[in-house]
Amino acid sequence: MKNTNFQGWFLTMLNKTLSNNRDYYYKISQQSDRIIVWLVGFSITGIAFVVSKGTQLDSFINNLTNYIIICGSLTVIFGVLYRIFLYFAQSLEIRILIGFEGYIEAYNNASDLHFGREITDQDTYNDIIEYINADFGVDDERIDITHLDLKQVEVLRKSVLDYYLSLNNWENQKL
Repeated sequence: MKNTNFQGWFLTMLNKTLSNNRDYYYKISQQSDRIIVWLVGFSITGIAFVVSKGTQLDSFINNLTNYIIICGSLTVIFGVLYRIFLYFAQSLEIRILIGFEGYIEAYNNASDLHFGREITDQDTYNDIIEYINADFGVDDERIDITHLDLKQVEVLRKSVLDYYLSLNNWENQKL
């Protein structure tokens, strides 16, 4: 739908930009995730090597074993924290973007809702029949109410009112 107002154009352009940037962000996060996996794997390998071959290392590397274990452990911890943070950040981003895209779609493709009339107790059977004809184009036969008592007229009015409300509800559901 082509927008003629500034707000609709702005929202559409913002949505396109966010969609393009989202694809770029996912590519960057995949690459950084691969680097983190590689660093964590390298750190675990270093820790395992130092722990398993600690007595066989020469004296220079033997002095660095504590530093290797500490740095490797921190790398593993921060790598796991990074992946947890990335998961929550992407979940939040998806919820925000889905809500925003829904807002833009609703704004750009607003449907015309049919709001029925406010029918009060003062509206008679004949008034409601006129409303049905005017609002929905349904030409119903009128029942001659001159020979009915008040209770029968009220039951008839209630049924015609229910019919009007069902037509109004149907009109909104078709959209």
